[in-house]
Amino acid sequence: LISSCSQQARDCSTMAAEMAAEFFDRLPVRLTPVEEKLRDHLVQAATTAAQLLPPGEVVSLQEWVECRMPGEIELRTDSAGMVILMPTMRKGAGKGKAKGKAGETAAL
Repeated sequence: LISSCSQQARDCSTMAAEMAAEFFDRLPVRLTPVEEKLRDHLVQAATTAAQLLPPGEVVSLQEWVECRMPGEIELRTDSAGMVILMPTMRKGAGKGKAKGKAGETAAL
């Protein structure tokens, strides 16, 4: 799996792809403890999203994040269509607040 990921990254001619390939090449064959933690969180998030969001792709996870957790995390795709997930850098943005119906803000 790791070698196929680094090979895919090498097939692209951009500097970012080369950096991605180098990143994957440096990783051990087995997942590191931090990777295992990330995998576990992502599997749990996927399971929870499937339980919460309506079936049929009516509401995407990105839409839910933007509506219910505004300013807390950034979930988007880059120019290559890859998903980017990162905390936002705005201080205090979205803490304890979520939009309700008609754009109202409600304390959590």
